[in-house]
Amino acid sequence: MARWHSVDPLAEKYYSASPYCYVLNTPINAIDPDGRLVIFVTGYPKKVLSNYSINPYPPRIRFDANDTYIHDRPLSTMGSNYWQGLDRAFQSYFQDDNSLYTFGGHRDNSTAAERIQRGRDAALVFHRKFIDGDISLADDETIKIVGHSHGAAYSAGLTSELIRLGYQVEWVWYVAAHQPTDFSHPEGATGVQLIRRSDWVSSSQGSNWRGRQVRGISPSSYGRIDGVSEFIELDNTSKGRGGHSTWTYVNWLMQQALNNGGTVTINGVQQ
Repeated sequence: MARWHSVDPLAEKYYSASPYCYVLNTPINAIDPDGRLVIFVTGYPKKVLSNYSINPYPPRIRFDANDTYIHDRPLSTMGSNYWQGLDRAFQSYFQDDNSLYTFGGHRDNSTAAERIQRGRDAALVFHRKFIDGDISLADDETIKIVGHSHGAAYSAGLTSELIRLGYQVEWVWYVAAHQPTDFSHPEGATGVQLIRRSDWVSSSQGSNWRGRQVRGISPSSYGRIDGVSEFIELDNTSKGRGGHSTWTYVNWLMQQALNNGGTVTINGVQQ
């Protein structure tokens, strides 16, 4: 069961509901019924961590070397493979399939501050593409951002710079954020953090697997991102690197929809 650890920021508008009852207990139905642009920010490159020289542990805990992602084309329509269905779940969650992808990872021992700056740089790329007409937004269109792992700090930088440039960023979702206590969520958008204590990549001090340091991953510990409105702790799991992998969040998102009478479509099939 997921736990909501903070008061609903809109609680004052709904006096009859508990302030800990997120969007009146219907998060799927209350989030963006009109649909808006979603930017997905990937984490650390899986191909690097599948390299035996960096991660000598058994293949079953290494990343998939055959997975593809776009790391040299910021804000591309390509890059869905990395997300293992989580992007499509979020598209259904937001009721919108207007999406862009960008690469939020960095060198293996990068700091959150470095990834924040890369996110800010990406916002300038976004702005240039908007000016050039490569990206179009309606006058009242808002942007949502979903960042995974290393992509979380990048998402914070992307968000802060987009807001500074005058864009409306409505939501930022941080999924299995790496080094979550080393950066803050910017003001001007609602931040939601999904986390597991069992995540041995980003919640385990030293990023270790069974007590051993995993090469190629900078140390990260369990913690709340300063400034987020919602801090949601999911049940622990031994699967998918202790619940770090994107696919381990798909069922949770689907279940949220089903619990509240909504639907989530995965691989073209309505669940």
